[in-house]
Amino acid sequence: MSKRIIPEIPAGFPESRLLIFWCETPLHPGVGMVVKGGVDLPIQREKLTGLPMMQASSIKGALRKAAKSQISNNEVIALFGPEPSPPAPEHAGSMLLTDAHILLFPISSVKGMMCWVTSPMVLARFRRALRYVGEDFEVPQELEECKVAVRDDSCLKIKVDGKDKVILMDELELEVDCARSQQVANISQWMINRLIPEDPSYNYVRQILPLRLAIVNDDVFRGITQRGTEVLTRVRLTDAKVVDEHGLWSEEHLPAFTVLYCSIFMPERFRGGVTSKKPKEVFDNVIMNVKRIVLGGHETVGRGIVRIVNISPPKSGG
Repeated sequence: MSKRIIPEIPAGFPESRLLIFWCETPLHPGVGMVVKGGVDLPIQREKLTGLPMMQASSIKGALRKAAKSQISNNEVIALFGPEPSPPAPEHAGSMLLTDAHILLFPISSVKGMMCWVTSPMVLARFRRALRYVGEDFEVPQELEECKVAVRDDSCLKIKVDGKDKVILMDELELEVDCARSQQVANISQWMINRLIPEDPSYNYVRQILPLRLAIVNDDVFRGITQRGTEVLTRVRLTDAKVVDEHGLWSEEHLPAFTVLYCSIFMPERFRGGVTSKKPKEVFDNVIMNVKRIVLGGHETVGRGIVRIVNISPPKSGG
């Protein structure tokens, strides 16, 4: 594993944080009514890669809502900016957020019941976000489409024709690339130390994630994230508790156990000057007390509950 490095901070934003989102229930980062692939309400995806993502505005709104119960109104305005209303506000907020990108995608497997899948490109982009907070790890090179990288002691392996293989989604049969096992072990160890929440409820996840972590080819990963989402059919009832004739639609969700992340950058001082505290102090106070937020749509039916892990840069002299 690489040693800690000096954070590579964007100019003008010397303070940085990395938020990890563990989906505890299915998440619907919707794009509105757009019929795509037979789904009426698909999730947000990157135009370039087709991978699932979530826009920064949704994350900022959820954090702002949670912050209102933790800090003063002046601090909320200083950190997130004034509510949009005419005339134009005097200043913007003091927090810069990126979109949330996919890191680990849960999928069914023949052995171990389920596993978390990622790819070299996904890890490479996450590594860039890690460097903003002074962390780093080695990213494996691209794999062949028929190969998968797991730890030597992975519970996902199964013998097929005398070869170690991993079978995902009941039909995707991938041969184990033994040369990458140590890299997977190193990455999984970092995840145990930094990525997984400290809640006792996550102790089991901490035990099984290293044994159920799989790295696949980038194209294979994209296909998995396209075919592995949950598509739910919903109905709308009339006042008489009868299904509305035009009230049938389908929604796409990221499954529970999906892991996303986003970067946050802050200036040294608040732009609005409404408090003597520093932006990082106010933000850390919010995150320290708010362990979970609700992202995406349909929160009243239990969608989008996520557990937050906050990764901060090392302290000076640490």
